[in-house]
Amino acid sequence: MTKPRRNRGPREGTIYQRKDGRWCGEIFDPVTKRRRQFYGASYDEAHRKLTKAKTDRQEGVPLAGKLLRVRSFLLAWLKEHQARNDRGIRPRTVESYRYLIERHIAHECGEKCSESCQLAADSIGRLVLATLQDSDVERLLGRKLASGLSPRTVGYMLQLLRLALRYATKRGLIGRNVALLVDPVKGSRSRSRIEPLSLEQTKLLLAAVRGTRLDGFVTVAVHCGLRLGELLGLGWQDIDLDAASLAVRRTLQRNKREGWSCGEPKSEQGRRTVPLAAPVIVALRAHRARQLEERLRAGPEWQDWDLVFPALLGTPQHFKAALTSFQDALATAGLPRKRVHDLRHGCATMLLGSGTDLGVVAKQLGHSDAAFTLRTYVNPDDKQRRNAADRLAAMLAG
Repeated sequence: MTKPRRNRGPREGTIYQRKDGRWCGEIFDPVTKRRRQFYGASYDEAHRKLTKAKTDRQEGVPLAGKLLRVRSFLLAWLKEHQARNDRGIRPRTVESYRYLIERHIAHECGEKCSESCQLAADSIGRLVLATLQDSDVERLLGRKLASGLSPRTVGYMLQLLRLALRYATKRGLIGRNVALLVDPVKGSRSRSRIEPLSLEQTKLLLAAVRGTRLDGFVTVAVHCGLRLGELLGLGWQDIDLDAASLAVRRTLQRNKREGWSCGEPKSEQGRRTVPLAAPVIVALRAHRARQLEERLRAGPEWQDWDLVFPALLGTPQHFKAALTSFQDALATAGLPRKRVHDLRHGCATMLLGSGTDLGVVAKQLGHSDAAFTLRTYVNPDDKQRRNAADRLAAMLAG
C-alpha cells in the first residue's frame, strides 16, 4: 500500500483516514466553489478516485454530479460569468441577474420568511440540476405570470435560464438545455408605445432650461441623442469645442458593492464621435463657466472627476437625481412627464424628419443596425405622416 501523505500542494487535494476506518480524498470543485469528498475502503481506492477527479477537473468535466442543486449552480455560474466577463457584462446587469435568481427563480427562505412563503413554493432552487425538466421551468414561469409579474420580467427569467443552462450543457453538468424547449413568454418582447416630445414641445423645454444648471445637459441630449449613462459619464476631455465634436468613450455605472465607475459603451459602435452644432457649443461654454463657479464655491469639498454633468460637489450625479431635475424642468415648461431617454428617441425622429440619411442617424446614436434605429427609435408624428402623404400625392399628380 502506498504510504499516506497528508500534506499536498494548493488545490492538489488531500487524503486522510476517518474515525470509522474509511479513507477520504478531498478536492476543490471550481463549479460549486467547495471541496468534494471521495471515499474508499483503503488508501489506494481513495487515491484512485482522487486522481480521476483531478483529471476530470483538468479536462473540464464537472465534479458536482447528481448532488448539485439549481440554486447553487446559478449562483456559482453568475460568479464565474462575472469573473470571466467574456461578454462585457455590466455591474447593473449582474445585479439584475442576482435579483432574478434570489428573488424569483431560486428563492430560499430566510429567518424573516414564513413557512408558507409563496416565493419559496414557486422556486426551482432546491431541484437537482441534473433532473431539471422543461415542465419545471414552464411551471415556474406560469406561476410568476399568475402572481402578477410582468411578461417582460418573466421573459428575462427565461433568457437567464437559457444562458445559464447553456453553460451547464457545455460543462457536462446536464445533457440538454431544457430552457430551450420552453416557448417564449407571450408579451415579453412587446414595448409600450414611446411618445417623445414633439418639435414644438422640445423648443419649449430648451427655452425653459436656458441659463439654468440643466441647460447644457438638455441641449446635449436633444441635439446629440446620448443615453443617460453616456451623458453622466461624459468628461471634459471628451469634448473639443474648437473642433465642434464630442467623443463618446465611456458610460457611468453604479454597483451597490463597488460604487461608481465608468465603463465601456454598450457596443463597439457605441464608441463614436458626434458633431456639435453651434447652439450646443454655446450651451457647453456657458455650462463650463457655471461649473467653474460651483467649484470655487465648493472649495476643498470639490472632487474632480472631470465630469461635464456632475453633482454639486463634482462627484457622479445619481441617475435618479438627474431624472428628478429633468422632470422638474418639464413641469416648469408645462410639458408631460418623460424619461431622459425619450430625448434620444426625439433626436432620431427629428433628424429623420429633417431628411437626414438613416445611416447617419444610426451612426450618431451608436447603432450598428440602421433597421433597429428605424424600428425602435423613430416615431413620426401626425404632421410628418400628413406631409409624407401630401408629397406622395404631389408626385403621383405630376
